[in-house]
This record gives sequence, C-alpha cells and structure tokens, in this order.
Amino acid sequence: MPASDVPLPLDLDLPRQLQREPSLRERERKYLVDRRTALGFWAAVSAQPRLHAPHGKSPVYVRTTYFDTADFAYYRGTAGPVSRRIRVREYASAGPDGIPLLNGICVLELKQSALGRRSKTRVGVAPDEVADQLARFGGPPLTPCLTTWYRRAALTDRAERMRLTLDARIRFCAPTPVGAPCDGIEPAEILAAGPAFVLEVKLWDEPPAWLARALQGLDEAVGYSKFMAGMQAAEARGLLCPQTDY
Repeated sequence: MPASDVPLPLDLDLPRQLQREPSLRERERKYLVDRRTALGFWAAVSAQPRLHAPHGKSPVYVRTTYFDTADFAYYRGTAGPVSRRIRVREYASAGPDGIPLLNGICVLELKQSALGRRSKTRVGVAPDEVADQLARFGGPPLTPCLTTWYRRAALTDRAERMRLTLDARIRFCAPTPVGAPCDGIEPAEILAAGPAFVLEVKLWDEPPAWLARALQGLDEAVGYSKFMAGMQAAEARGLLCPQTDY
C-alpha cells in the first residue's frame, strides 16, 4: 500500500488532511557539514539579536521513534510526490552523571514534505497513550521501525517564522520503547552513525540578507532525510523483513 493511502489518526484530524493536497508552505533546507563549518556558521548566526535559543544555552538530546506498516509503506512510498512520517519525539538533557534524562515531553507528529517544503502537525501525548493513538488509525497497524538519536542546538525568532537547528552525534538505532529511560550517553542498539553535523533551516518567508550570506558556499543536501538514511542502514543489515506477527 502506498504511504499516501495509509489512514492517519483521528485525533490529529489527519484523514481530512489526506483528502486534499497538503499545504506545504514552510521551506526546509538541509546541509551536511563538517565540524569547522558547523561551528563557524553557528557562531555567526548566534550573534543575531533577533534570534534566541528556545531550549536555553545547553543543547538538548532528541530521540525520535518512527512508525511504519508491516510492509514498510512509509519507507517504500517515499519516492512519491509527498513523503510522510509518523513519529514520536522525546527530549532529554544531560543529567549529573552525563547520562541524558528525559524531560517528560512526548509528541506524536505527522510530517509531510515535498520539493523542499514541509508541514508538521503535532499533539502532545503520554508515552503510555502512544499505542492507543496508533491503534485508532483505522488502517494497517503501525509498529516502531527506527529510532534516531542526536544532540540538537536550536535558534528561532520571536514569531517562530525562522528556525535554525544543528544536529550532532547522530545515531540510527533499533526501535527504543517510547518513554524508556536513557541507559547511557547513546542508545545501546546503534545500527549506524549519521553525518557529523546536519544543519537545517526552516523558513516561512524569504531568508534575510544576513542568513543568505551565512549560507553562501554551503551545498544543500537536497532530499536528505534521517528517516531514509536510518532505514537504509537497517535494510543494509537485513533488518527490514516484513512483519507478519502483531
């Protein structure tokens, strides 16, 4: 079944979204950069007075668990005009011993993207509510297929029409149960390491001149997706066998 035909959760009013073309108005650009480029860019944009760090000065850890059908319709269907992701995102900060501690925020998301534009619908859930939410989709059952883990720094303007993120220590992992505490600096079942740094620029408007200057010389990673990269790593290890037992 193509991913575009997979029903989506009623709580997010997503069936209605699937009945019409998604409104992909927010631009999203991604860049795979080395450490020197990443730190230089971040130092430059952090000096902009219109931007602030929504999570404070310390980076946060982001754990994202993706869900797919037994035949991996979302993964297999990403060659279509609109790619869709169903995922649960959790956040953590470093504890006294350096091991990340989840902060209790748990968000179920639908992300839709095409041709460098995206839309995202989010709803807060408790970890023990995720299974019930997914069971109400009305289509093929969705099960966890991949977890990504990385450290993120973020900057945004007051109106949240511009958001810059810099992800480091990216790891693609076997699915981690939503709500499970972190048992180390990194998850235990790592399938592959991601790029050194992923810089993402999300814009509702044209980029201001200072941002355009900061991005000069950077090659956009058109079509790059952590989900796709992680699933490709899992497939290379022979882990994407069709699921027949629920």
